Amino acid sequence: MSIVVTNEISIHEDDAAAVAARFRANGSRMGDLEGFEGFDLLQPTEPADNRWLVVTRWRDQSSYEAWVHSHHFNASHGHKVDEEGGPARKLAKAPVVRHYKVAHSQEGNGR
Repeated sequence: MSIVVTNEISIHEDDAAAVAARFRANGSRMGDLEGFEGFDLLQPTEPADNRWLVVTRWRDQSSYEAWVHSHHFNASHGHKVDEEGGPARKLAKAPVVRHYKVAHSQEGNGR
């Protein structure tokens, strides 16, 4: 049974474009990970809301755990630097991570 892991992070509006670019770069490398089923980065539609949602889908909990303990995870979650080489801006608050099992999923036909 698939699982979904959500991670709520607070992103300063000045950092939105850079954060999205980093997730695109890291996300493109995740496609070959064992048990990885998909990834979404959800940006809030309300200008005053800075809470983004990172959603990953995994075949099972052990696939997710293997990723969390992998070199790829450590490399993509390591210490970040800004364009000038200094420390990147810290998250506004600690991320909120939640795990869900998929009870039902339905694909749309796009009509």
